[in-house]
Amino acid sequence: MIAETRVQNDASLDTVSIVTALIASEGSSASVSCFETVPPPPPTNLNISFDYKTRKPFVSWQFPINPQRDIKRFQIFKRHSVSEPFTLITEYDFDNSTIKSSVAEQAQEQNLISFSSPRISFTDNTWQTGQKPIYAIACVDAHGLSSNFSAQMEFEYIVRLNKVKNTPTFYNQKTTLAGGFLIE
Repeated sequence: MIAETRVQNDASLDTVSIVTALIASEGSSASVSCFETVPPPPPTNLNISFDYKTRKPFVSWQFPINPQRDIKRFQIFKRHSVSEPFTLITEYDFDNSTIKSSVAEQAQEQNLISFSSPRISFTDNTWQTGQKPIYAIACVDAHGLSSNFSAQMEFEYIVRLNKVKNTPTFYNQKTTLAGGFLIE
């Protein structure tokens, strides 16, 4: 006999099962705990446009293909050059799980925004004319596992042309070893 215990209508617990099985004729029981250790894939289709009403960059993305369907947060990262680390500038929390997990990187309280449903766009109100920030998005699942960054995109608004220029950025670390050899 195998019995499975689950919490009804809670998609975040779909990968957790508690199973009781009879072993041998003595009726011994054993419990098995299963834990997810695979992070979700990163968000896809990162796009940056210019919101002419607010005169600020408008960042949008899509949910990644994720069979678990347990993404509960989006994290928006920004930096001003590829030689700087990313800074977590905003986190969208739409976690409706019964049991909530902690996350590795959490935005400061003033940058943590809670919603009852997912949001897949962001307006950067800290941007100033002349800046060329680089944006990336990550997602966090119901188990607190973070994805890798999405594609990284540099945003530039050319005032004199009233035009947006988006450039994918690729970080290419070049290291010079002793003896003058260059490793890429």
